[in-house]
Amino acid sequence: EKHLFTDLALKLVYEYSQGVPRLINQICDSALLTGYTYNADIIDEQILREVIEESPINQIIPSKEERFSEKERDAQSMENQSISFETTYINHDQGEQGNE
Repeated sequence: EKHLFTDLALKLVYEYSQGVPRLINQICDSALLTGYTYNADIIDEQILREVIEESPINQIIPSKEERFSEKERDAQSMENQSISFETTYINHDQGEQGNE
Protein backbone atom coordinates (compact mmCIF):
# COMPACT_ATOMS: atom_id res chain seq x y z
CA GLU A 1 0.00 0.00 0.00
CA LYS A 2 1.55 3.27 -1.17
CA HIS A 3 1.11 6.43 0.91
CA LEU A 4 0.99 9.72 -0.97
CA PHE A 5 1.43 11.95 2.12
CA THR A 6 3.88 11.70 5.02
CA ASP A 7 2.42 11.50 8.52
CA LEU A 8 3.60 15.04 9.29
CA ALA A 9 2.05 16.32 6.04
CA LEU A 10 -1.28 14.76 7.03
CA LYS A 11 -1.03 16.38 10.45
CA LEU A 12 -0.53 19.75 8.73
CA VAL A 13 -3.57 19.10 6.52
CA TYR A 14 -5.69 18.57 9.62
CA GLU A 15 -4.26 21.56 11.50
CA TYR A 16 -4.88 23.83 8.52
CA SER A 17 -8.33 22.52 7.64
CA GLN A 18 -9.59 21.81 11.18
CA GLY A 19 -11.33 18.79 9.62
CA VAL A 20 -13.48 20.80 7.19
CA PRO A 21 -13.90 18.49 4.18
CA ARG A 22 -13.86 21.25 1.55
CA LEU A 23 -10.59 22.64 2.93
CA ILE A 24 -9.08 19.15 3.12
CA ASN A 25 -9.93 18.61 -0.56
CA GLN A 26 -8.58 22.01 -1.62
CA ILE A 27 -5.30 21.73 0.26
CA CYS A 28 -4.67 18.12 -0.78
CA ASP A 29 -5.50 18.86 -4.41
CA SER A 30 -3.07 21.78 -4.42
CA ALA A 31 -0.42 19.68 -2.66
CA LEU A 32 -0.76 16.88 -5.23
CA LEU A 33 -0.47 19.36 -8.10
CA THR A 34 2.57 21.01 -6.50
CA GLY A 35 4.13 17.60 -5.87
CA TYR A 36 3.57 16.72 -9.52
CA THR A 37 5.36 19.88 -10.68
CA TYR A 38 8.32 18.92 -8.45
CA ASN A 39 8.21 15.28 -9.62
CA ALA A 40 7.85 14.28 -5.96
CA ASP A 41 7.03 10.67 -5.12
CA ILE A 42 5.44 11.67 -1.84
CA ILE A 43 3.91 14.86 -0.44
CA ASP A 44 5.96 15.93 2.55
CA GLU A 45 5.63 18.76 5.05
CA GLN A 46 7.78 21.10 2.95
CA ILE A 47 5.43 20.87 -0.02
CA LEU A 48 2.40 21.19 2.22
CA ARG A 49 3.78 24.27 4.00
CA GLU A 50 4.39 25.90 0.61
CA VAL A 51 0.83 25.14 -0.48
CA ILE A 52 -0.63 26.44 2.80
CA GLU A 53 1.37 29.68 2.58
CA GLU A 54 0.13 30.27 -0.97
CA SER A 55 -3.46 29.27 -0.23
CA PRO A 56 -6.03 31.93 -1.16
CA ILE A 57 -7.81 31.49 2.16
CA ASN A 58 -4.70 32.81 3.93
CA GLN A 59 -5.18 36.02 1.96
CA ILE A 60 -8.77 36.31 3.20
CA ILE A 61 -8.71 34.91 6.72
CA PRO A 62 -5.76 35.82 8.94
CA SER A 63 -4.02 33.06 10.85
CA LYS A 64 -4.72 32.45 14.51
CA GLU A 65 -1.49 34.24 15.44
CA GLU A 66 -2.37 37.25 13.28
CA ARG A 67 -5.88 37.44 14.75
CA PHE A 68 -4.45 37.30 18.27
CA SER A 69 -1.87 40.01 17.60
CA GLU A 70 -4.57 42.23 16.02
CA LYS A 71 -6.68 41.89 19.17
CA GLU A 72 -3.68 42.81 21.31
CA ARG A 73 -2.99 45.88 19.13
CA ASP A 74 -6.65 46.93 19.35
CA ALA A 75 -6.67 46.53 23.14
CA GLN A 76 -3.43 48.51 23.46
CA SER A 77 -4.81 51.23 21.22
CA MET A 78 -7.92 51.53 23.37
CA GLU A 79 -5.79 51.82 26.51
CA ASN A 80 -3.63 54.52 24.94
CA GLN A 81 -6.55 56.66 23.91
CA SER A 82 -7.54 59.12 26.55
CA ILE A 83 -11.16 59.96 26.21
CA SER A 84 -12.34 62.87 28.22
CA PHE A 85 -15.93 63.74 28.53
CA GLU A 86 -15.93 67.42 29.07
CA THR A 87 -19.02 69.46 28.78
CA THR A 88 -18.51 72.82 27.21
CA TYR A 89 -20.94 75.45 28.13
CA ILE A 90 -21.43 79.03 27.35
CA ASN A 91 -21.83 81.43 30.15
CA HIS A 92 -24.60 83.52 28.69
CA ASP A 93 -24.19 86.20 31.29
CA GLN A 94 -20.52 86.77 30.53
CA GLY A 95 -20.36 85.41 26.94
CA GLU A 96 -17.43 83.11 27.85
CA GLN A 97 -16.84 79.44 27.22
CA GLY A 98 -15.82 77.15 30.02
CA ASN A 99 -15.68 73.55 31.19
CA GLU A 100 -17.81 71.94 33.86
